[in-house]
This record gives sequence, C-alpha cells and structure tokens, in this order.
Amino acid sequence: MIYFAHSSALWFLPLSILPILIHLINLHRHKKIYFSNVALIKQIEKETRNIRKIKDWLLLTIRTLVIIFIILAFATPKIKHTKQEKKFATNNTVAIYIDNSFSMSLQNSNGTLLEIATNNALKIVSELFQNYNFHLITNSGYYENLNLKELTQKLTNIHYSGEIFTFKELQNYLSQKQIHKVLIFSDLQASFLSTNFLQKDSTTSYYFFPVYPSTTANLSLDTCFLENPNNLPQNKLIFTITNYSRHDAASVPVTLNINGKMKNITNVSVEANDRTTDTIPFSYSGTSRFLKGTLSINDYPTTFDNKLYFTYQVANEHKILIISNNNKNIFPYFQSAFSNIDDKNKTKIQVININQIGTVNLKDFDVIVLDKIEEYPSEFEDKILETLKNGTSVIFLPDFSKTTTSANLLKTITGQKISKIDTGNFYINKIETNNPLYKNAILNTTKNTELPILKKLFIISNISSKGNTIISTEDGYPVLQNFTISNGHFYFFNFDYSVNKDFATSPLFFVAIYRITTSGHFIDNLYYYCNSPTSFVVSANLDNDKMLKLVNTTNNAEKIPYQLRTGETTKIVLNKEDIASPGFYKIIADTATISLLAFNYNRVENNFKYTTVKQLKSLSNKINLNIYNSETIKNGNIEEINDKDLTFWMIIIVLILLTTETLLLKFYKK
Repeated sequence: MIYFAHSSALWFLPLSILPILIHLINLHRHKKIYFSNVALIKQIEKETRNIRKIKDWLLLTIRTLVIIFIILAFATPKIKHTKQEKKFATNNTVAIYIDNSFSMSLQNSNGTLLEIATNNALKIVSELFQNYNFHLITNSGYYENLNLKELTQKLTNIHYSGEIFTFKELQNYLSQKQIHKVLIFSDLQASFLSTNFLQKDSTTSYYFFPVYPSTTANLSLDTCFLENPNNLPQNKLIFTITNYSRHDAASVPVTLNINGKMKNITNVSVEANDRTTDTIPFSYSGTSRFLKGTLSINDYPTTFDNKLYFTYQVANEHKILIISNNNKNIFPYFQSAFSNIDDKNKTKIQVININQIGTVNLKDFDVIVLDKIEEYPSEFEDKILETLKNGTSVIFLPDFSKTTTSANLLKTITGQKISKIDTGNFYINKIETNNPLYKNAILNTTKNTELPILKKLFIISNISSKGNTIISTEDGYPVLQNFTISNGHFYFFNFDYSVNKDFATSPLFFVAIYRITTSGHFIDNLYYYCNSPTSFVVSANLDNDKMLKLVNTTNNAEKIPYQLRTGETTKIVLNKEDIASPGFYKIIADTATISLLAFNYNRVENNFKYTTVKQLKSLSNKINLNIYNSETIKNGNIEEINDKDLTFWMIIIVLILLTTETLLLKFYKK
C-alpha cells in the first residue's frame, strides 16, 4: 500500500494542467501569408500536419508527467511495510515508555524532544488504541492499568526527571507484568540503551519512535572538591567544566556563593569537545557551623548541570582532650601552640587522668592526645578505635619508660611493631612539605637547614605501607606518621619530648599539632546525587523512641528516612526516590540540626551520545523491533523507518522524461 509522508505537497497537482493551457493558447496563434501559387505549400502542409500533431501530443504528455512526478517526489511516496496492518491488533494491553530525562529538554525544529514525544504518543493512542489497557512508564515512575482518558491526563502532565532509567529496567518491568507490546518515545541516549546489558527477547514487540535534537551543545559543571580535604573556613575549590560542543567556550563566568552570599567569581575558557579544571579560592567567617556552597554557570537550554551544591561542617571551635598518667606534662607545649589570642578563644584544652576516662565522651572532642600513658584499662583500645571511627584525630606520644604499653597500643591501632629503643643521635633528613600538615607552612629543607637532633627513638620493625611517613631521619626511621583509621586520623610522634625539648619547642612540632587541631575532621563527601541509593553515618544521642528527620531547606518538606542506630551513631539509608530535587537537606534530631547535606543531579545525562537508527536496526537479532519516524506522525499515521521510500524513483522518472523530451525535440524532424 502506497502512502505519502508529506501529503500536503499533493495540493500542487493542479499545476500539471499548465502545459495543456500553454498548448491550447499556441493553437490559436495563426498568421496568414498570401502567395500567387500555393499548390506546393498546401501539399507540404498536408504531408507534415499529422507528424506535427503526434509530436505536440507527445511533448504535452511528457511535460505534464514531469510536473506530476516532481510534485509526487516532494510528497515523499512510500510503500508500507508488509507487517504494518497486523502490528497493533494482537491483544489489548500496551505499555508506553516516555523518556523524560533532562536530555529530552533539548530542541529541534518542532519543539523540545519531550513535547514531541508526548504529542506523538497522544496522536497514536487516540487513533489506534481506543479500547486498550495502558501501562505508562517514565523515568520517575510507573502508572498501571490506565484507560485512554487517564493516560491522556498523565501524558499531558509529564515533567523532566533527574532519575536515570535504562532499557534493562524497562525489559525487567515488561517481563514482570507480562506485557508483550511497548511503544518507546526517546532520544535513545547511550545511557538509556546500552547494548552491553540488552537481554535477548523474542516474545515482546518493541516499537521505537526515536527523536533527536538539532544541536547537542552543552556546558556542564561536572564535579568539585576541596584542595585541602579539611573543614577549614579558608580553602580552594577545584572544579571541572566540560564543553560538549563543536565550538570553543571563551570566558565562561563561574560564580561561587557561600551561605547565600557571593564570595568569588572567575572566568574559564574551554575548548570544543574538551574539559578543563580550575580553582576558585574562598574564605568563610560566619558564625554558622555549616558551610553551604553553590558553584554555578549560565548555559542554555540544558540547565540541570549548571549548578553544584556542596556543604561541610566548619570548625569554629577546637576541643582538645589530653589523656595522661601524669597530668599536664605536654599541656604547656599545646598552650604555646595556641598562644595567639584568637586561637586561645577558639581552643579549649582539657586534661584528664587515664582513670577519669569514663567521665568524658571522647566523641565531643576534635583531637585526643595520648600523653605517655603507662597503663590503661582493657576497654581503652576499643574506645580509641571507636573514636577514630567517628572521625576524631588522635595524637599518640609514646611512653619510652613503658615500652610494652606503647608497643601494644601502636600494634593494635596501626599494626606496626616496636622492636627496641635506640638512644643514639638521629638527624632529620626528610619532611613531606606537600603534606597538609606542612604545606605552605615551612620551606623545603636542605642539608644546611638547622633541624632538631633527636636522641631517642623507637625502632619500628615493620613500617606499615598503610601509614604516611611525614618526617623521617637519615636512616629512614619515622619521626611522624599519619594513619587513616576508619573516618579518623592517627598521628604517631616517635620521640620522647622530655629528652628532646628542642624538637618539642620547634616549629615542626607546633605547626603539626596546630594543623591537626584546626583542620578538625577530614571531609568525606561534599555532596551526594539525587535519585540514587545513599547511606551515611551521623552522630546523635537520641532516646529510643526518637527518630531523625530529613528536611528540605527550600520548602521545609520533612520525611523520616530508614535509620539504623548503633550506640551513639546512626546509619541513614536513602532510597532512590527519597531525594528527587537538588539542594540542601538537614538531618534534625528533635529540633537541633546535627548534619547538613548537599545533593546534585547525576551528570550521566550531560554527555549527549545517541543510538542511531542504523545501530538500532543492528539489534534486530536480539529483540523484535520496529522503528518509526517521529517527525512524520500526523493524526495517527505512523511511518515506519523500514517502509520503502519511492522518492528516488520519482526523481529517476523525471530525469528520463526530460531526456526523452530533449531527444524528441532534436531528432523527431529527421
């Protein structure tokens, strides 16, 4: 059966009478010429009149056909695929998938891709599926057992979603519901249709209506992280921008807002189809303990990847707990490190005896100092490990008079073994000046630099690769090591400050303990992704009947997430549907905010790579598919990509007719 993809062109068919009108006009153009003897001319006219009439009629027919076939070529004639008449007549249940991901916000000449998809779906179901039972599938949810009226209402109220949906998930849904017919309206982005996870299925008929944008230009803020991974009020934010365009992007303004106020702006240039990384510094001097940051650019029409929200807790006050058998031995050295008036006001130092360990909550402190502990109770090691799990920093100053006690504690925490004490002289040879403790605080050392000489060290027999040696001697013995234990940091100072006062009063020691204290907790996540399963641990002392609440700071919408309490910590588990929109969310215990989180849209959608019609056809050996042209759907008339296009043959016929006319004019007289 032949149909026309652009039937409106057929309105020009009456133009085919133009050659006939011209021919009729020419018949009336006579001119009489009188001769004295016309007998010979009459004889010639009689012989040629019949021949001329035949030629004129042939030319008239050819010229009329040329116009007709030119018009037919513009109308795009096609022969329907042989299966077309039977496709939608098997049963009365059909699933319709509408891709409402952010990539569908792009446009072509007919509007946004989502508008085209929903309009086409409405046209088809209203014409071909009057009495069907519908299942509507979108990235953001499922709607089952709808009638035509209900489906129409749902289709007209579809909005963009940040949720990622895959063809594999679609296949799983169809299999569970035992649906064997599905219409797919999508841009077929690579993130949706991955052939690596395509399940072979010959029982389901898939009807694809692909729709593609006219341009895929996009600038995306992909990620950001801190240069210094500590919760400092002064820092630098490192960010990455990708240019998914064939044109360079010059001087793109990138704006940083902290707690609602603009803190900095920088211009970034990104070459075509490339990405760049840049840095933007900032400082925060507010009283709130939570820092809310927003990094943003302006780029249209795709806007979901123009902002990055991030947050962390700022350490406005620093609490230090010194645990010792002989109170206040190390206390003067810590006082000296925080002798500045501003630091004195912000730093609270408390000293307790090891026997008083049950009177304090270790998790209330930013730093725990283990100062020459000679003996400790059996549960003390577990308390330290639990404190590290909470994210607290622990400084270990060993007792050289009680080797066994220090060795046992070091082995339990780090796995390192102390073999002996060496009382020789040790020269500091290497300082990791790029380490966060010393970065930009001291100059690179040389052999001529005067550094303290150490007179007593523990010799470690198995230096752990898990530890980071920050200061070491010429012989390679560690003087200062950092171990990341769970969420916290364990610092081991391998010296006896009672016999090494030069080191204990040197900038090396002061800078280290100052940075350890003021850095506070290391930051794990600046932000999480919306519509993604997420879990995290918060510290909260709650009664058994109390629950933590998750509150959206934009609209104050509340929900109680799934939570698992273990001691003084609570693990919160968020499902895929719990966080649908980006922004800031508070974790509230009773009325107090104990944590602030940032959520962003996943960036999977910003790379606009599509499955082409040719690639789609290659999947026919795995699934029963039919492909239609979404641009030519009108009043339920659907044109299959596999339908045979006759436009080429219309053009060939026109060329043949024109060639015939030329030959007729040139050789017919002969």
